[in-house]
Amino acid sequence: KATASQNLTATESTIAFNSNLLEDAAFSRVGNAITIADAGRYYITYSLQCSQSATGREDVVGRLTNNGTEVVASQSFSYVRGADGTQDGALTWQGIVDLPALSSIELRCSIPTTATFVMPANNATIHFWKIPSAGDVAILEATSGDYNAGGNFTFDTVDYIDSSRFSATNNSSDITLLGETDFCLVFSTFHQDAPDNPQR
Repeated sequence: KATASQNLTATESTIAFNSNLLEDAAFSRVGNAITIADAGRYYITYSLQCSQSATGREDVVGRLTNNGTEVVASQSFSYVRGADGTQDGALTWQGIVDLPALSSIELRCSIPTTATFVMPANNATIHFWKIPSAGDVAILEATSGDYNAGGNFTFDTVDYIDSSRFSATNNSSDITLLGETDFCLVFSTFHQDAPDNPQR
């Protein structure tokens, strides 16, 4: 977790994780980065709270990077109006990611305008869990174009699928679960308005 407060501005900054709540041998934290020793498929979550004292409408954007390159579909977004008791926002994200050995993961945040937000102390955490190799997984992504509300959400890419448990095709809104068992569903979306006109 990050135990100190931190300013978030238009210049993208790395969240300063500086305390280990739990660290197994396959993980290590050097500075702000979490290094993953072993290649594999990981379930990752992050969250942080932020606030502003101004009254403008602002967007806060977060994303994960691996050795400086953005992790696909890891962006998060919070809209803060800055008035009527709505000065606080929160970024949350969860996803399943394939990572090579010695991945170096950082959480980076920015404000698309010139505003300054404050992330209070002890209000940012990141968690990793390596999915066992026997785990049945399907990963669908929508990484191109825009989604217009009012219809089904279309996933343009089946990034990975265990065909014994799931059935899905590119550019489809559906995924079929094969057989009866317990499933964990992870879904995240990202939305951002133009930097000069942040809205809901």
